[in-house]
Amino acid sequence: MKEGLLKYYFANIQQNLSNVKDYFQPYLVEFRDHVEKTKFEGKAIYMLDFLFILYLFVIALLGRVFVVRINIMTILLIFGILIISVIMYKVEPIKFKKPFSLLLDFSPFIFIWLSYDSLAIVQEKLIYPRVHTTELYNLDMKLFSWMLRGLSPNEWFATTFSSLTVDVFFGFTYILHTVIPFIIIVLMLLGKDRKNIRFTVLSFSIVSLISFITYVVFPAAAPWYIAQYGFNSPSPNISYSESVTAGLSRIDELLGISLFQTVYSFESNSFASLPSVHAAYAMSAALCAYNKWKKKSLIFTAPYVFAILFGAIYFYHHFVIDLIVGVAYSLIAHFLTQKIVKKASNNEKLFLK
Repeated sequence: MKEGLLKYYFANIQQNLSNVKDYFQPYLVEFRDHVEKTKFEGKAIYMLDFLFILYLFVIALLGRVFVVRINIMTILLIFGILIISVIMYKVEPIKFKKPFSLLLDFSPFIFIWLSYDSLAIVQEKLIYPRVHTTELYNLDMKLFSWMLRGLSPNEWFATTFSSLTVDVFFGFTYILHTVIPFIIIVLMLLGKDRKNIRFTVLSFSIVSLISFITYVVFPAAAPWYIAQYGFNSPSPNISYSESVTAGLSRIDELLGISLFQTVYSFESNSFASLPSVHAAYAMSAALCAYNKWKKKSLIFTAPYVFAILFGAIYFYHHFVIDLIVGVAYSLIAHFLTQKIVKKASNNEKLFLK
C-alpha cells in the first residue's frame, strides 16, 4: 500500500517537473539564441550577473543567512529599468530588438544593489568581528600629518575650510555619486548609443564587484567612527545609522530637515571605508563620459570629481587612502572594460588618448 502511494507521488512529481520544463523550454531556447547572437560585451554583462549571484551566495554562506533583502529601493530600481526598457523598445525597435534587451543590459545594476544591500543582513556576524579600526588612520597620519601641522587630512580639511557655504555646496554634490552615472546613461539612451551604454554598465559593474569583495575581505572603520568611538571594536548593541552621516548632519541641522539622515538610513554597511565608492563611481562616471563626449565632458566631470573627493575628506567619510584605492579601482575597471569592448568591436580602439 505504502509502496504504491510512494510510486504515485513520485510519478506525480516527475509529471509536474516535466510540465514545468515544457512550459519554460521555449523561453530558455529564446534566451539561449539571444545570448548566442549577443556581442562579446553583452556576454560579459551576463557573466558579471553570474559573478554577482556567486558573490551573494558566498556572503550568505559566510554569514549563514540565506536571505536577500528586498526593500523599496530594490523595487523602484527594477520597475525603473523595466519602464526604460519598454520605452526604448517603442522608440527604437530596430536597435533595441526585444522589450527585455535593455533590461538584460541593465541587469547588473539590480545585482549591484542587491549585493551591497546584502551586507546589512550579515553585518553583525561577518563584518563586526573583523573591522580594522587603526590601520587606515595610522597610514593617513604617517603619509600626510607632517605637512598638515600634525593633523589628519580630515581634521585639517574640517578646520581649514569649515563654513556653511562649503557644507551646503559640497554636501549636495556629495550625494550625487549614484545619480550622475544614471544621468550619463540617460543621455546615452537619448542618443541611442547602446555601445557606450554597455561600456558604462560594464565599467560600473566591475568596479562595484571588486569594491564589495574588498568590503568583506578588509572591513574598515571610517574617520567618523574613529572621531566618535576611537579605536574600539564595533558593538552589535550600538546602531551606527545616525553616526554614519558624520559631517553631513550639519546640513540637516542648518536647514531643519532630515535629508541626509534619510539617505544614509539605506546604508547597508557602516564599515565600508576602503575603497571609497564615492571616489570610484565619480571617476568611473568621468571616464565613461570621456569615452562618449571626449574633452567636452571634462568641463562638467573634472569639477564633479574634485567635489566628491573634497567632500569625502571634509565630511569625515573617508581617508585619503580610501580615495586613492577607489580611483585606482575605477581605472582598473575602465581598462578591463576597454579590453572587453575592444575584443567585441574588432579591435576598435577605445583607449583614452
